[in-house]
Amino acid sequence: MATRPRPLRLEVHDLGQIADAAIDFGDLTVLVGPQATGKSILLQCLKLGLDGRAVRRTIKENGYKVNDWRQFVDFFFGEGMNALWHEKSRVQVGTTAVDESLLKARNIDAAEHRLVYVPAQRTLAVPGGFPRHFRDFGPDTPFVVRRYGAQLNDDLVNQRFLQSGRLFPNTGRMRSALRDQVTKSVFHGAELVLDSIGPRQELRLRLPDGSALPMMAWTAGQREFVPLLLGLYSLLPAGSVSKDAGTDWIVIEEPEMGLHPQAILTVMTLVVHLVARGYRVVLSTHHPLVLDVLWTIAQIRDSAAPNKAKALCKALMGRIDPGIESNTAQIMKKDLRVHALDYNKQGRVTSTDISSLDPADANESIRGWGGLTGVSARLLESVAEVSA
Repeated sequence: MATRPRPLRLEVHDLGQIADAAIDFGDLTVLVGPQATGKSILLQCLKLGLDGRAVRRTIKENGYKVNDWRQFVDFFFGEGMNALWHEKSRVQVGTTAVDESLLKARNIDAAEHRLVYVPAQRTLAVPGGFPRHFRDFGPDTPFVVRRYGAQLNDDLVNQRFLQSGRLFPNTGRMRSALRDQVTKSVFHGAELVLDSIGPRQELRLRLPDGSALPMMAWTAGQREFVPLLLGLYSLLPAGSVSKDAGTDWIVIEEPEMGLHPQAILTVMTLVVHLVARGYRVVLSTHHPLVLDVLWTIAQIRDSAAPNKAKALCKALMGRIDPGIESNTAQIMKKDLRVHALDYNKQGRVTSTDISSLDPADANESIRGWGGLTGVSARLLESVAEVSA
């Protein structure tokens, strides 16, 4: 029996607006918190701690040169971001210090990326319906966006994952039940294709009537979802192989962007599928439905009910499917964690472990799910007062 991986701790002290944060990553970890609390900064620090040497290799291979730590911070986080770091800043990922020592590490040419990062700005990676290359981005663009665009560019240029001219549906990339859910909740019968318009190629949605829509004519949710879907294709190998051998971690920022709740539930079902395959997945979110899913998993897992996997499968899919049922059986064995970031009385950000998601907890951050349910609760209280 495979052993559960130990939680990996990220500790950040005095970095930008973050005073202190300690994040323990399980098999599925979610970060919540208001805008500008540093969720993306923390997740990019995780990337540096796990893949620092591979980051340097990618920078070198694309013809860039960074000579010192402040220049490296500017390149990695985006131009102007070196102000985050000062002499008191401390970042630790497991036993790895994230500091100027990363620039001295040797043997970078053989280093591989263990963490795939799907950034919140993923639509920037696919302007005009085709991904940008690493060097096509401006100096203010974070490394994770550059690399994400370059990965998609390489996949499309080399026509990976194309099946009879289609990128979706693709029978080799995910279970049929998941493909059906994606079709119903996101594409509504349309196919994602790589079309040729003269010498130019671009992503288009081919409708059932045969017409094809360019990216700017898609819904906002489709524009957000397609780069996410394509970025995950390489992590969903066909056949008996459960996961990409070189990838252990997946970060997805704001998976809910632009999506209807039913589509968000589909994305979360896909996340469950990834965790069941053996990846450690980290999400950041502003949507309570993401935590609704984690709460539901925990409630069904801890109940005395029979057929827990079937119950969770029905909650996610609306029906029982044997393939997805095997995923729901696996997810209930995994380590699920939630951390909230928020400003303290001094106007600095700290973290709180709210993994219990207990609505009766004395800690406001835990019972309010890091603020995701607080606004709704206040509105309900106001209605209750006037109704009384």
